[in-house]
Amino acid sequence: LVADHKILNDTDHQSQYKMQALIILDLFTQWLQGYAVESKSARDTLMSFKTFLGPKVKAQHVYTDNAKEFAKALRELETSHDTSTPHRSETNGRAERAVRRVIEGTTCALDQSGLDEYWWDLAMSCYCFLRNVHDQLEDGKTAYQRRYKQDFVGPILPFGLVVEYKPISQKDKDRIHKMGRQVIPGIFVGYHQREGLSLIHIS
Repeated sequence: LVADHKILNDTDHQSQYKMQALIILDLFTQWLQGYAVESKSARDTLMSFKTFLGPKVKAQHVYTDNAKEFAKALRELETSHDTSTPHRSETNGRAERAVRRVIEGTTCALDQSGLDEYWWDLAMSCYCFLRNVHDQLEDGKTAYQRRYKQDFVGPILPFGLVVEYKPISQKDKDRIHKMGRQVIPGIFVGYHQREGLSLIHIS
């Protein structure tokens, strides 16, 4: 794996409390994921790696910059870890390219949806998942096929799509007119992934 942090804006704390992203790329499957985090702490870094790997999965090797939070988190994971040369960005080029790809994809998802930057964390997660299930790699497979050894059979939906969904909670059911259509309008904001399972989350 390669990983790197991206600070979105040091001065803007009004929109959301999560203003940093941790980007992780699996070089074998090319599975790319971005996690919105509150800080660059070792704890937030550790939790992101655990979410990326899933239960009972251990990375063979991780390559990062020389940041202390990576060193501490990966020691706790007991994972082999190398670092780039300080002040030499070219030695961590693959991670930086992954960060740039996620930033550009997230920006595009927000722009095409018409939603503003308040939604950036959901747009980032949705972009990464769509890239993993849709974009073909050099062998003709997707990152999803490489990781799970099967095709993704769910719908391919763009971030911000206007949808209608059947209510599940009693609160949502109470919003529906008893003689009206038994659906609620909403916005598709991405695919909720639970450590290996790909589930659709609509809000």
